[in-house]
Parts: sequence; structure tokens; C-alpha cells
Amino acid sequence: MWKGLKIVAGVVAALLVIVLAIYAVSRWLPPERAQRDALARVDTPPQRQGRNGFALLWAVQRDVPEGQVAELLARDVARFEATPQPAAEGGGTPYQSLLEQHPELRVDRPGAPDGCRWHEDGCLQRVRADVAGYGAWVADNRILLQRVAALSDYDHFANAFPARLDMPIPSYQALGLPLAEHALAFVQGQTDAALSGVCRDGMLGRKLVRSGDNLIGAMVGSAMLSGNAALLADMLAELPADHPLPATCAAAFAPLDTLADDACAVMLAEGRFAINGMRQHAREELRQKRSVGLLFDPEKTAARMAPRFAWYCGEAAKRLVAQDLPLAEPLVETTRWSLACVSNPIGCILGDIAAPAYRDYGLRLQDMAARLRVVNALLWLRQQAQPAGTSALASLPAALQSSARPVRLSADGAWIEVDLYERRQGEEILRLPLPASRLPREAAGNLP
Repeated sequence: MWKGLKIVAGVVAALLVIVLAIYAVSRWLPPERAQRDALARVDTPPQRQGRNGFALLWAVQRDVPEGQVAELLARDVARFEATPQPAAEGGGTPYQSLLEQHPELRVDRPGAPDGCRWHEDGCLQRVRADVAGYGAWVADNRILLQRVAALSDYDHFANAFPARLDMPIPSYQALGLPLAEHALAFVQGQTDAALSGVCRDGMLGRKLVRSGDNLIGAMVGSAMLSGNAALLADMLAELPADHPLPATCAAAFAPLDTLADDACAVMLAEGRFAINGMRQHAREELRQKRSVGLLFDPEKTAARMAPRFAWYCGEAAKRLVAQDLPLAEPLVETTRWSLACVSNPIGCILGDIAAPAYRDYGLRLQDMAARLRVVNALLWLRQQAQPAGTSALASLPAALQSSARPVRLSADGAWIEVDLYERRQGEEILRLPLPASRLPREAAGNLP
């Protein structure tokens, strides 16, 4: 009997030694070279040029004098840095911004009309149906609208707060308010002011995308650029083809030749936010429960997460952009039954948990670029003497063409359209009206 027990004990001891050896090897094993390279790329901060408008964006909806927004932001950042990150199980004092001590600038009186939205059509029609109501709303919100317009004086909007999972982000809602203001100006005959406003806000959206700061800001910028492009198209449909456009419009709605670089910068920024937030949270967890470190290695977890974001900077992504094929990271099956996960099971779970969450954002950026192609096709058609038919679209400049998603004339001949990759709210096709198509024929200018 004792001999049998000794054998069992020996087997158990041997198994324990094997398990500990495997754990030790797993603990010692460094991340793969591709993972290390991807993490280094994510961890490298971008070099930005020009003026940072984040302070004004942070306070744009509050009654803070513009000359004081930088000081308020600096105090808010200091308060945030002094506020411990909430633990996983909750608790702690949540961060509160000094902005809450200042009143909102937005005024919404009872019965005021709803504003226009970037993803909705018909802004001109909505405003035209209630000119008085929108006129009163614009007058009530004049200061806020001026503050939003002032954002265009800046070059980028890099978030000043340290990257944490609870990192504050600005409230972007105010950026959509000027759509109704521009539509009202157009309806009231202030055509050039309306066109200037739409193109100014289109450029602001473009800057938000190109800031490479965070995914939310880039998606807001994409929606802002797309929404103003659609409103511009509606205005052009009601204007003669020879009506001049402000010089700023060409740059605001130029084809997005930098899409590959923009997508790379946006996803690297999201990677920095996600990975640095994980690191910060891990430090707090390990400070409270040191034993967690036996099953969790934050840096190996960061290396496991990084390739998902760095993929958007690689050759495969660049080829997809160049060919206008869906920019969606392939879903690569990762296993947690690997040597690397023996000593880092918590990190392997955390690193994989959000893998599918980013697949639609590359498609959204591509659809924004497609929308700009359509807008530029409209601008090109305004300059042509021939009718805006299928033959004219076949002569589009090469920069506006795509074999994967060609710009085409709608079946009724009133729109030009292109397929969308992202399926949002059932929308599969983008349609914009032809220039001067809503004018009497004799007033249409170059487009018979």
C-alpha cells in the first residue's frame, strides 16, 4: 500500500514539476516578433503639425470665454490625473469636469424645430417648411454656432487627457447644429454664405478624421464630412451649373487620396487608447491584488492586442484601399490553448474579447471616401458641356473612378450613385442629386 502511495505521490510530483516547467517557459517566452513590431508601432505617438483646437472643442457647448478654455482644460486634465481609475468591481469617486460649473450655450425653446442630422436627407426641405421656426432657433443659438465655426481655425484636435479606459472625450453633438443654419441661409437667398458654411464645416470634418487622435473623433469627422457633402449636393441641385463655388470647397471635398494613411493613423490611435487603458487598469488591479500577476502579463497582453490595430498600416490594407475593396481586417482565429497563454490566461481572454469590434470602421472610412468621389463627380459634371448621362460618367477623371464601385447614373437619371460597403440602417446605396437637376431647364446652365 505504501509503495502504491509513493508511486502516486511521485507521479503527482512529476506532473507538478512538468506544469511548473511549462509555466516557467511560458513566462520566459517573449511575444512573437510580429507582435513586438506591431506594439512598437502602436506605442509610437504621432507627430502633429499646427494648432491644437482640443481646448475649444472640449468647452464648445459651455459658456466659457474662449480666452479661458485652455486654462480650464489644463485644470480639468490635472483633476483627471488625480482621480484614481475605477476598479473593475466599481467604487471610487468618478471624475467630474469643471465644465459642469458653466451653463450650456444651446437654447431649445418649447416648440423649436428639430435640427438637421448628418445621416438624414431632406435638410433643405425641412427648413423650407418652417423658415420662421428655424430663423428663431438660429438666432437663439448664435453664440454656440459661432463657437463651432471658430473650430475651423485649428489644424487638429489631439485629446489632452491621458489614455485610460475612462478617458473623457468631448461632446460632439454641437458640431451637427450648423447644418440647419447653412440650410436656412440657402433658403433665404444667402447662397454664397450657405456654400461657404457647408465647405468650412466639411473641412472641419476632414480635420477631425485626419487628426489621428481617436476612433470616436474620426467617426464624428467622417459623419460631419459626409453630411455636409450631402447638403452641398442638395444645394448644387438647385443652383445653375455655372454658379461659382467658394475656393474652400475644392479642398474641403477633395478626393481622399490619403485614405490608407488616415485609416492607419485612426486605428493606431484607437490601439493606443485601448492598450494604454488596459495597462493603466492592470497597474491598478496588480496594486490591489498582486496575485493576479501570476496569471496576467500586461505587456504580453498588449503585444497580443497590437496586431489588430497595426494591420491597417500593412501592405494588405494598402492594397485593399488602392483597389477600393472592403477594408475589413480578416478574422483570424486565435487560440488560448497555446504556450504563451499558460502564464497569461487573463491577458489572452482580454486581448481577444473585442476582436470583431473594429471591422466596420474601416468600411465607414471607405464609404466616406466614396461619397467624396461622388461629390467630385458632381463638381466635374458642372463643368462639362455634354448632358450628365452614362457616357459623361464614363469620362470621369481616373481619380474619381473605381472598378470595384463605379459611380453610376440612377435608373431614373436624376441621381448619381455608388454602392456602400457598410450596411447601416439598411442603406446599401449612396445617392446624390445631379447638379441643377431641380431647376427649370432654361435655368440649368451647362447641363441640358
